[in-house]
Amino acid sequence: MFEPLFSESRSRIDRLQIGALCGLMLVGVLFVYSATMVTDAALSAPLYKQKWLLQIVWYVLGIGAATALCFVSYQTLARWGTIAYWCGMILLALVLVFGTVRFGARRWFDLRFFLFQPSEFAKLAFILALANFLSRPEAELAEPVSFWKAIGMMLLPFVLLCAPLIEYAALKLSLTGTSTRTCAQRVPQTEYGSPISSSLLVKAYSCIVQKSASFRGSTAEAL
Repeated sequence: MFEPLFSESRSRIDRLQIGALCGLMLVGVLFVYSATMVTDAALSAPLYKQKWLLQIVWYVLGIGAATALCFVSYQTLARWGTIAYWCGMILLALVLVFGTVRFGARRWFDLRFFLFQPSEFAKLAFILALANFLSRPEAELAEPVSFWKAIGMMLLPFVLLCAPLIEYAALKLSLTGTSTRTCAQRVPQTEYGSPISSSLLVKAYSCIVQKSASFRGSTAEAL
């Protein structure tokens, strides 16, 4: 009964996936348009400077690059996947030191004519490298060493991407602890060591909030 369905030849092109991709691209352009066309300066800017049009241009360039990539043998992609992966990891490490700060994050290299974000390159390199690694013989993949190698390949870019967030969280916890100790010293205590009233605890909490707000302000000015 179902034999014709399974024996029917299928196209090598996934039409549903392409349709979903076009839908996402359309939504992306609408988001950029609604986020940027809100000022008189943006409305009066030349067409070639409109952000939503630049988004479409990048879409066209991306589709062209993807089409060209389809003509490259997958053996060649697999051979260069590991090299691209380690190049991506090196770039992710270098951007933490030499990167340009934009929107409060150090994620880009300023190449004058455009900003290069290594994480976008690392995404593709990671997919190619991991796909190549998991294409090994089944007996080799069954070994525990192969499993942990695959986990390590996933964790390395994750740690490099989250390094600024971890640093900020550690700094925030350190600031909170210091502020708590400083404000606690200002709270009057009875001879039994407990605060006189709950209102003093509220004052201590307000002191911590004020210090945190001043720290965020100074950090924003530094960035």
